[in-house]
Amino acid sequence: MHRFFQNRIPEVCQHVADFYHLGYVIPMTIAAYGQHISINGIPLTEGDFNGACFSNYTIRLNSNDERIGWIMHIRSKDGAVTKVGFKSPDINITPSDYQKAEDENIASIEFEACELEQIEVSVEKIIQQQGKQKVETINSYDMAGRHTSKIQKGILIKNGQKVLVK
Repeated sequence: MHRFFQNRIPEVCQHVADFYHLGYVIPMTIAAYGQHISINGIPLTEGDFNGACFSNYTIRLNSNDERIGWIMHIRSKDGAVTKVGFKSPDINITPSDYQKAEDENIASIEFEACELEQIEVSVEKIIQQQGKQKVETINSYDMAGRHTSKIQKGILIKNGQKVLVK
């Protein structure tokens, strides 16, 4: 009976996503590295997390340690990886904000909890092309039109769109 339910978890998750208009199911892992963290207000008791999220549903990650930030890797089905650093212990992420959700392009999402000094806050898109890596830095500008090499708090312009960074 356990195997019966275990084999149907992805199918049930997709039915829930369809019913509540949450997008599609994305495999998600969180490497906590011994940190006390919570997902959407629920504390992780086992340390790391290996599960799923929905493309149009906001994920809230929290750490009790103010010295901790997050690195997010969004892997696309075409092999591209978008890497984003967050210099805050508390973040709210909606996967479809970083990839087009309607084409079901996101293959997986990985979060790493790490010390703030280890985080580069630029947004990079790493594209795999026939065994070679090409790194594109996604340009961001402040409201005065000045190029920003680091993501800072406030309103930024990224790829022609205004984005609020908390």
